[in-house]
Amino acid sequence: MNTRSFNLTTLTVALAALFVWAVSNLSAIDIGGIVSRATSATKTVADQVDKASSTSTDALVKRADTELRAAERKMYSGDKTGAQQLLTSSSTLITQIEAADATRKELPTLKQKNAKLQTDLDRRLGKTAAARQPAASTQPAASAVTAPARATAAPVATTPAARATSAKLPYAARESLKNFDNLYRSVENKFGKMEEAKKGATTTPPETYAKEIKELQVELQKQLADATSVATGAGLASHPDLVAAQAKLDAIPGRLQQTSASVAAVQTARTATSAGIAADAEQLANEYKRLRESTFDKAGGAAVYYNDLGPVTNLLAVIVAFENNELETTKKMLADFHVKYGETEEDIRASTDDSAAARDCRNLEEGIANVAKTRITMAEDLAERIDQRLTGLADAHDFYRLARHDEVRAWLAVAQQYDKTNAKVAALTQRCDKALADDLQQIKAKIAARKWPAHAANAPADAKKLAATALDWFKNSTDWGKREQNDRATDKQPRVPLAVAVTGPWSIQERNIVGEPTMYGLPILLAVQLPADGKDGLARVFVLTMRTAEFKGVKMEPPFDSVTVGDSYFINADAVQP
Repeated sequence: MNTRSFNLTTLTVALAALFVWAVSNLSAIDIGGIVSRATSATKTVADQVDKASSTSTDALVKRADTELRAAERKMYSGDKTGAQQLLTSSSTLITQIEAADATRKELPTLKQKNAKLQTDLDRRLGKTAAARQPAASTQPAASAVTAPARATAAPVATTPAARATSAKLPYAARESLKNFDNLYRSVENKFGKMEEAKKGATTTPPETYAKEIKELQVELQKQLADATSVATGAGLASHPDLVAAQAKLDAIPGRLQQTSASVAAVQTARTATSAGIAADAEQLANEYKRLRESTFDKAGGAAVYYNDLGPVTNLLAVIVAFENNELETTKKMLADFHVKYGETEEDIRASTDDSAAARDCRNLEEGIANVAKTRITMAEDLAERIDQRLTGLADAHDFYRLARHDEVRAWLAVAQQYDKTNAKVAALTQRCDKALADDLQQIKAKIAARKWPAHAANAPADAKKLAATALDWFKNSTDWGKREQNDRATDKQPRVPLAVAVTGPWSIQERNIVGEPTMYGLPILLAVQLPADGKDGLARVFVLTMRTAEFKGVKMEPPFDSVTVGDSYFINADAVQP
């Protein structure tokens, strides 16, 4: 149906309705007045029909397009006021086109161009689309065109607010709002990232997200301005979707300020907390490093290697120094650390976000425990070794058997210093003195049974002379009687010769390749006494062979050149007869 036929039909219906109303109210209304009003109404409607007929949609489309082009030229030439007037006019024309024929193919293009130009112009004027009021002529113009249709199709009046609430936004406005929603989701995401910064869950500074939100805010404003411009052109400037979007946009600055302030406060608190954690963790790490080097690496919970008491007493000194000077301070540091950051390693790691701190705390505790464990381990190891020495005393050499007594006593004293309450140490302490006393009686009995012999029956005839010569040789030897003059000797205690007994005949010590003797040896016993032996009334007996020099034609006689040592043992000094 074209515009003209539509308006004629509308006129006919209106005349018929007016006639019916006049007949039904005949008694109250003057016939002449009715006819006069009918004639006047007919003339008004006819004028509107003629006007509508003369303004076809084709002309409206052409005129709108022309005004849009002109508005664009004025805007770029700097005539912003003229451009706004043309845009307002074109918006009115577009509304009329849509009311007359909503299916016109040019309509979307005209709307989009009008909205874009309006947005560009608003930007140049420094105002948002939301702040710009719709043109005053837009709604009346639309009403003028659509009034006949509403007279027949909608007898109940509809308010502009109701139309804005129920009407569907134009396509271009909906697309702009879709872009707005997508951008707003990005804004929400960045607000979420800022909130995560409170937990330290992001490595990106929250200021970066705040800056991005501000940038998105500008783009959101543009998209909403585009949507509002298009909707305004369609008479829907107060549409609920636009109002909701505007509310979201308006809320961003205050929300951003509040979030930034709260994040900054949390970060400030976290910075202070982190500084405190870092200081505590550093103190813990430094303490562990220092104690590891001074104590923990030396007292690691196991027995150290040793053959004498040197390493044992050194280790004991380390442990005692730690316990006297370091232990209580370190334990207090650990206790304070646990109060702040938790008891378990997992708790500490969670509260400090520092695995190294949790590890250092554990290492310190283990180090302290190992020092205490080392005390026990060393005490028990010493006790076991002392027990082995007591058991093997009967098999010990005479010269070391009595020395072993002193060694056992010294080792037991150190074991007691490590842990005298240890069961093994306590048991050894109870039996040690008796075991040593019993062994001493066995030694004395064994020594007392020994006799100093006379020269052997098969000794050379001049055995007495040979014994005297040998005794003089030992008295002048730097290995024996003059040992203090021996630069190579570490033990410079002189071996004072007491007596020599010849125990057999000369023997061949070496031969040449033809079997001729080149060295002879004389077997003897030598009794000597060290300064330490005198207090116990003992002498040492060595089984020796006095040897001549080595050469062809050597004789079985002094001078003596060297000596070889066989067995040795203790004898009571008063039993030795020169």
